[in-house]
Amino acid sequence: MFMTQFKHFSRFEKLARILIEGSIDKIFIEEPVANRIATELARSVDRSRKPNKLAHQYTISIDPETYSSLNQPDIHTLNLQLEELVSRLAQEYNIELSEHPAVSIVSESNRSLGYLSIQASFGNTIDNPTQIKPKNKQQIAIEAIQMIGAFLIINGKRHITLDKPIISIGRHMQNDIVLDEPSVSRQHAQIRWRFGRFTINDLGSSSGTFVNRAQIQEIVLQTGDVILLGNASLIYGEDGFDENVQKSSRSASNDGLTQELIIRKES
Repeated sequence: MFMTQFKHFSRFEKLARILIEGSIDKIFIEEPVANRIATELARSVDRSRKPNKLAHQYTISIDPETYSSLNQPDIHTLNLQLEELVSRLAQEYNIELSEHPAVSIVSESNRSLGYLSIQASFGNTIDNPTQIKPKNKQQIAIEAIQMIGAFLIINGKRHITLDKPIISIGRHMQNDIVLDEPSVSRQHAQIRWRFGRFTINDLGSSSGTFVNRAQIQEIVLQTGDVILLGNASLIYGEDGFDENVQKSSRSASNDGLTQELIIRKES
């Protein structure tokens, strides 16, 4: 039995390492603190796993000194990427999460340097086969997403439907939308469904994320918005507004919007 558990753990360690390298941005892979947090989170996910069920809430407690060494933008970005790591582990286990995973890093007072503890929670969902289960948050979100029919037009050619609550964008092949551009970071940006609207947020990319000529950290998307990730130009639209999106696309190509943004970043 011990050998069986050891083999399972070895396979898990290999899988976790592959997923961490694919989900956590290079800047964090090279950062020992973030690397350790990601590894311990992957282990916590595996330990808390039940048949066909995976915890979706994780609170990571670290000592105050380590916490203060990470600035807030880094913590926000790392939280998002750790949530993506949990999602990818769930996919590897062929487990459908009841809702999108939530990961938060907090400081725990009176703890010595190097302290790290992870609490995993399944939430308050009670399974009762004799009752009709209400729709969970993810099902409600997907239905709402399908109703607005959001999409992206990439470089005036590719048409991508936005059909789930979180869409990762970047140069790495494991992203939902892969942009094969040297100027695009491996994990560049993320589109998220929040409070009934799609938002886009930058994941600490090297060239930044721009929406309608302004560099942003996070912003609510509206039909016709022009998004620039490196040299890649994206137009956001929703069904029923195709004419507006076409006008925005023509405007972006005719008035040199993409080129102007590139010049602004380099200057």
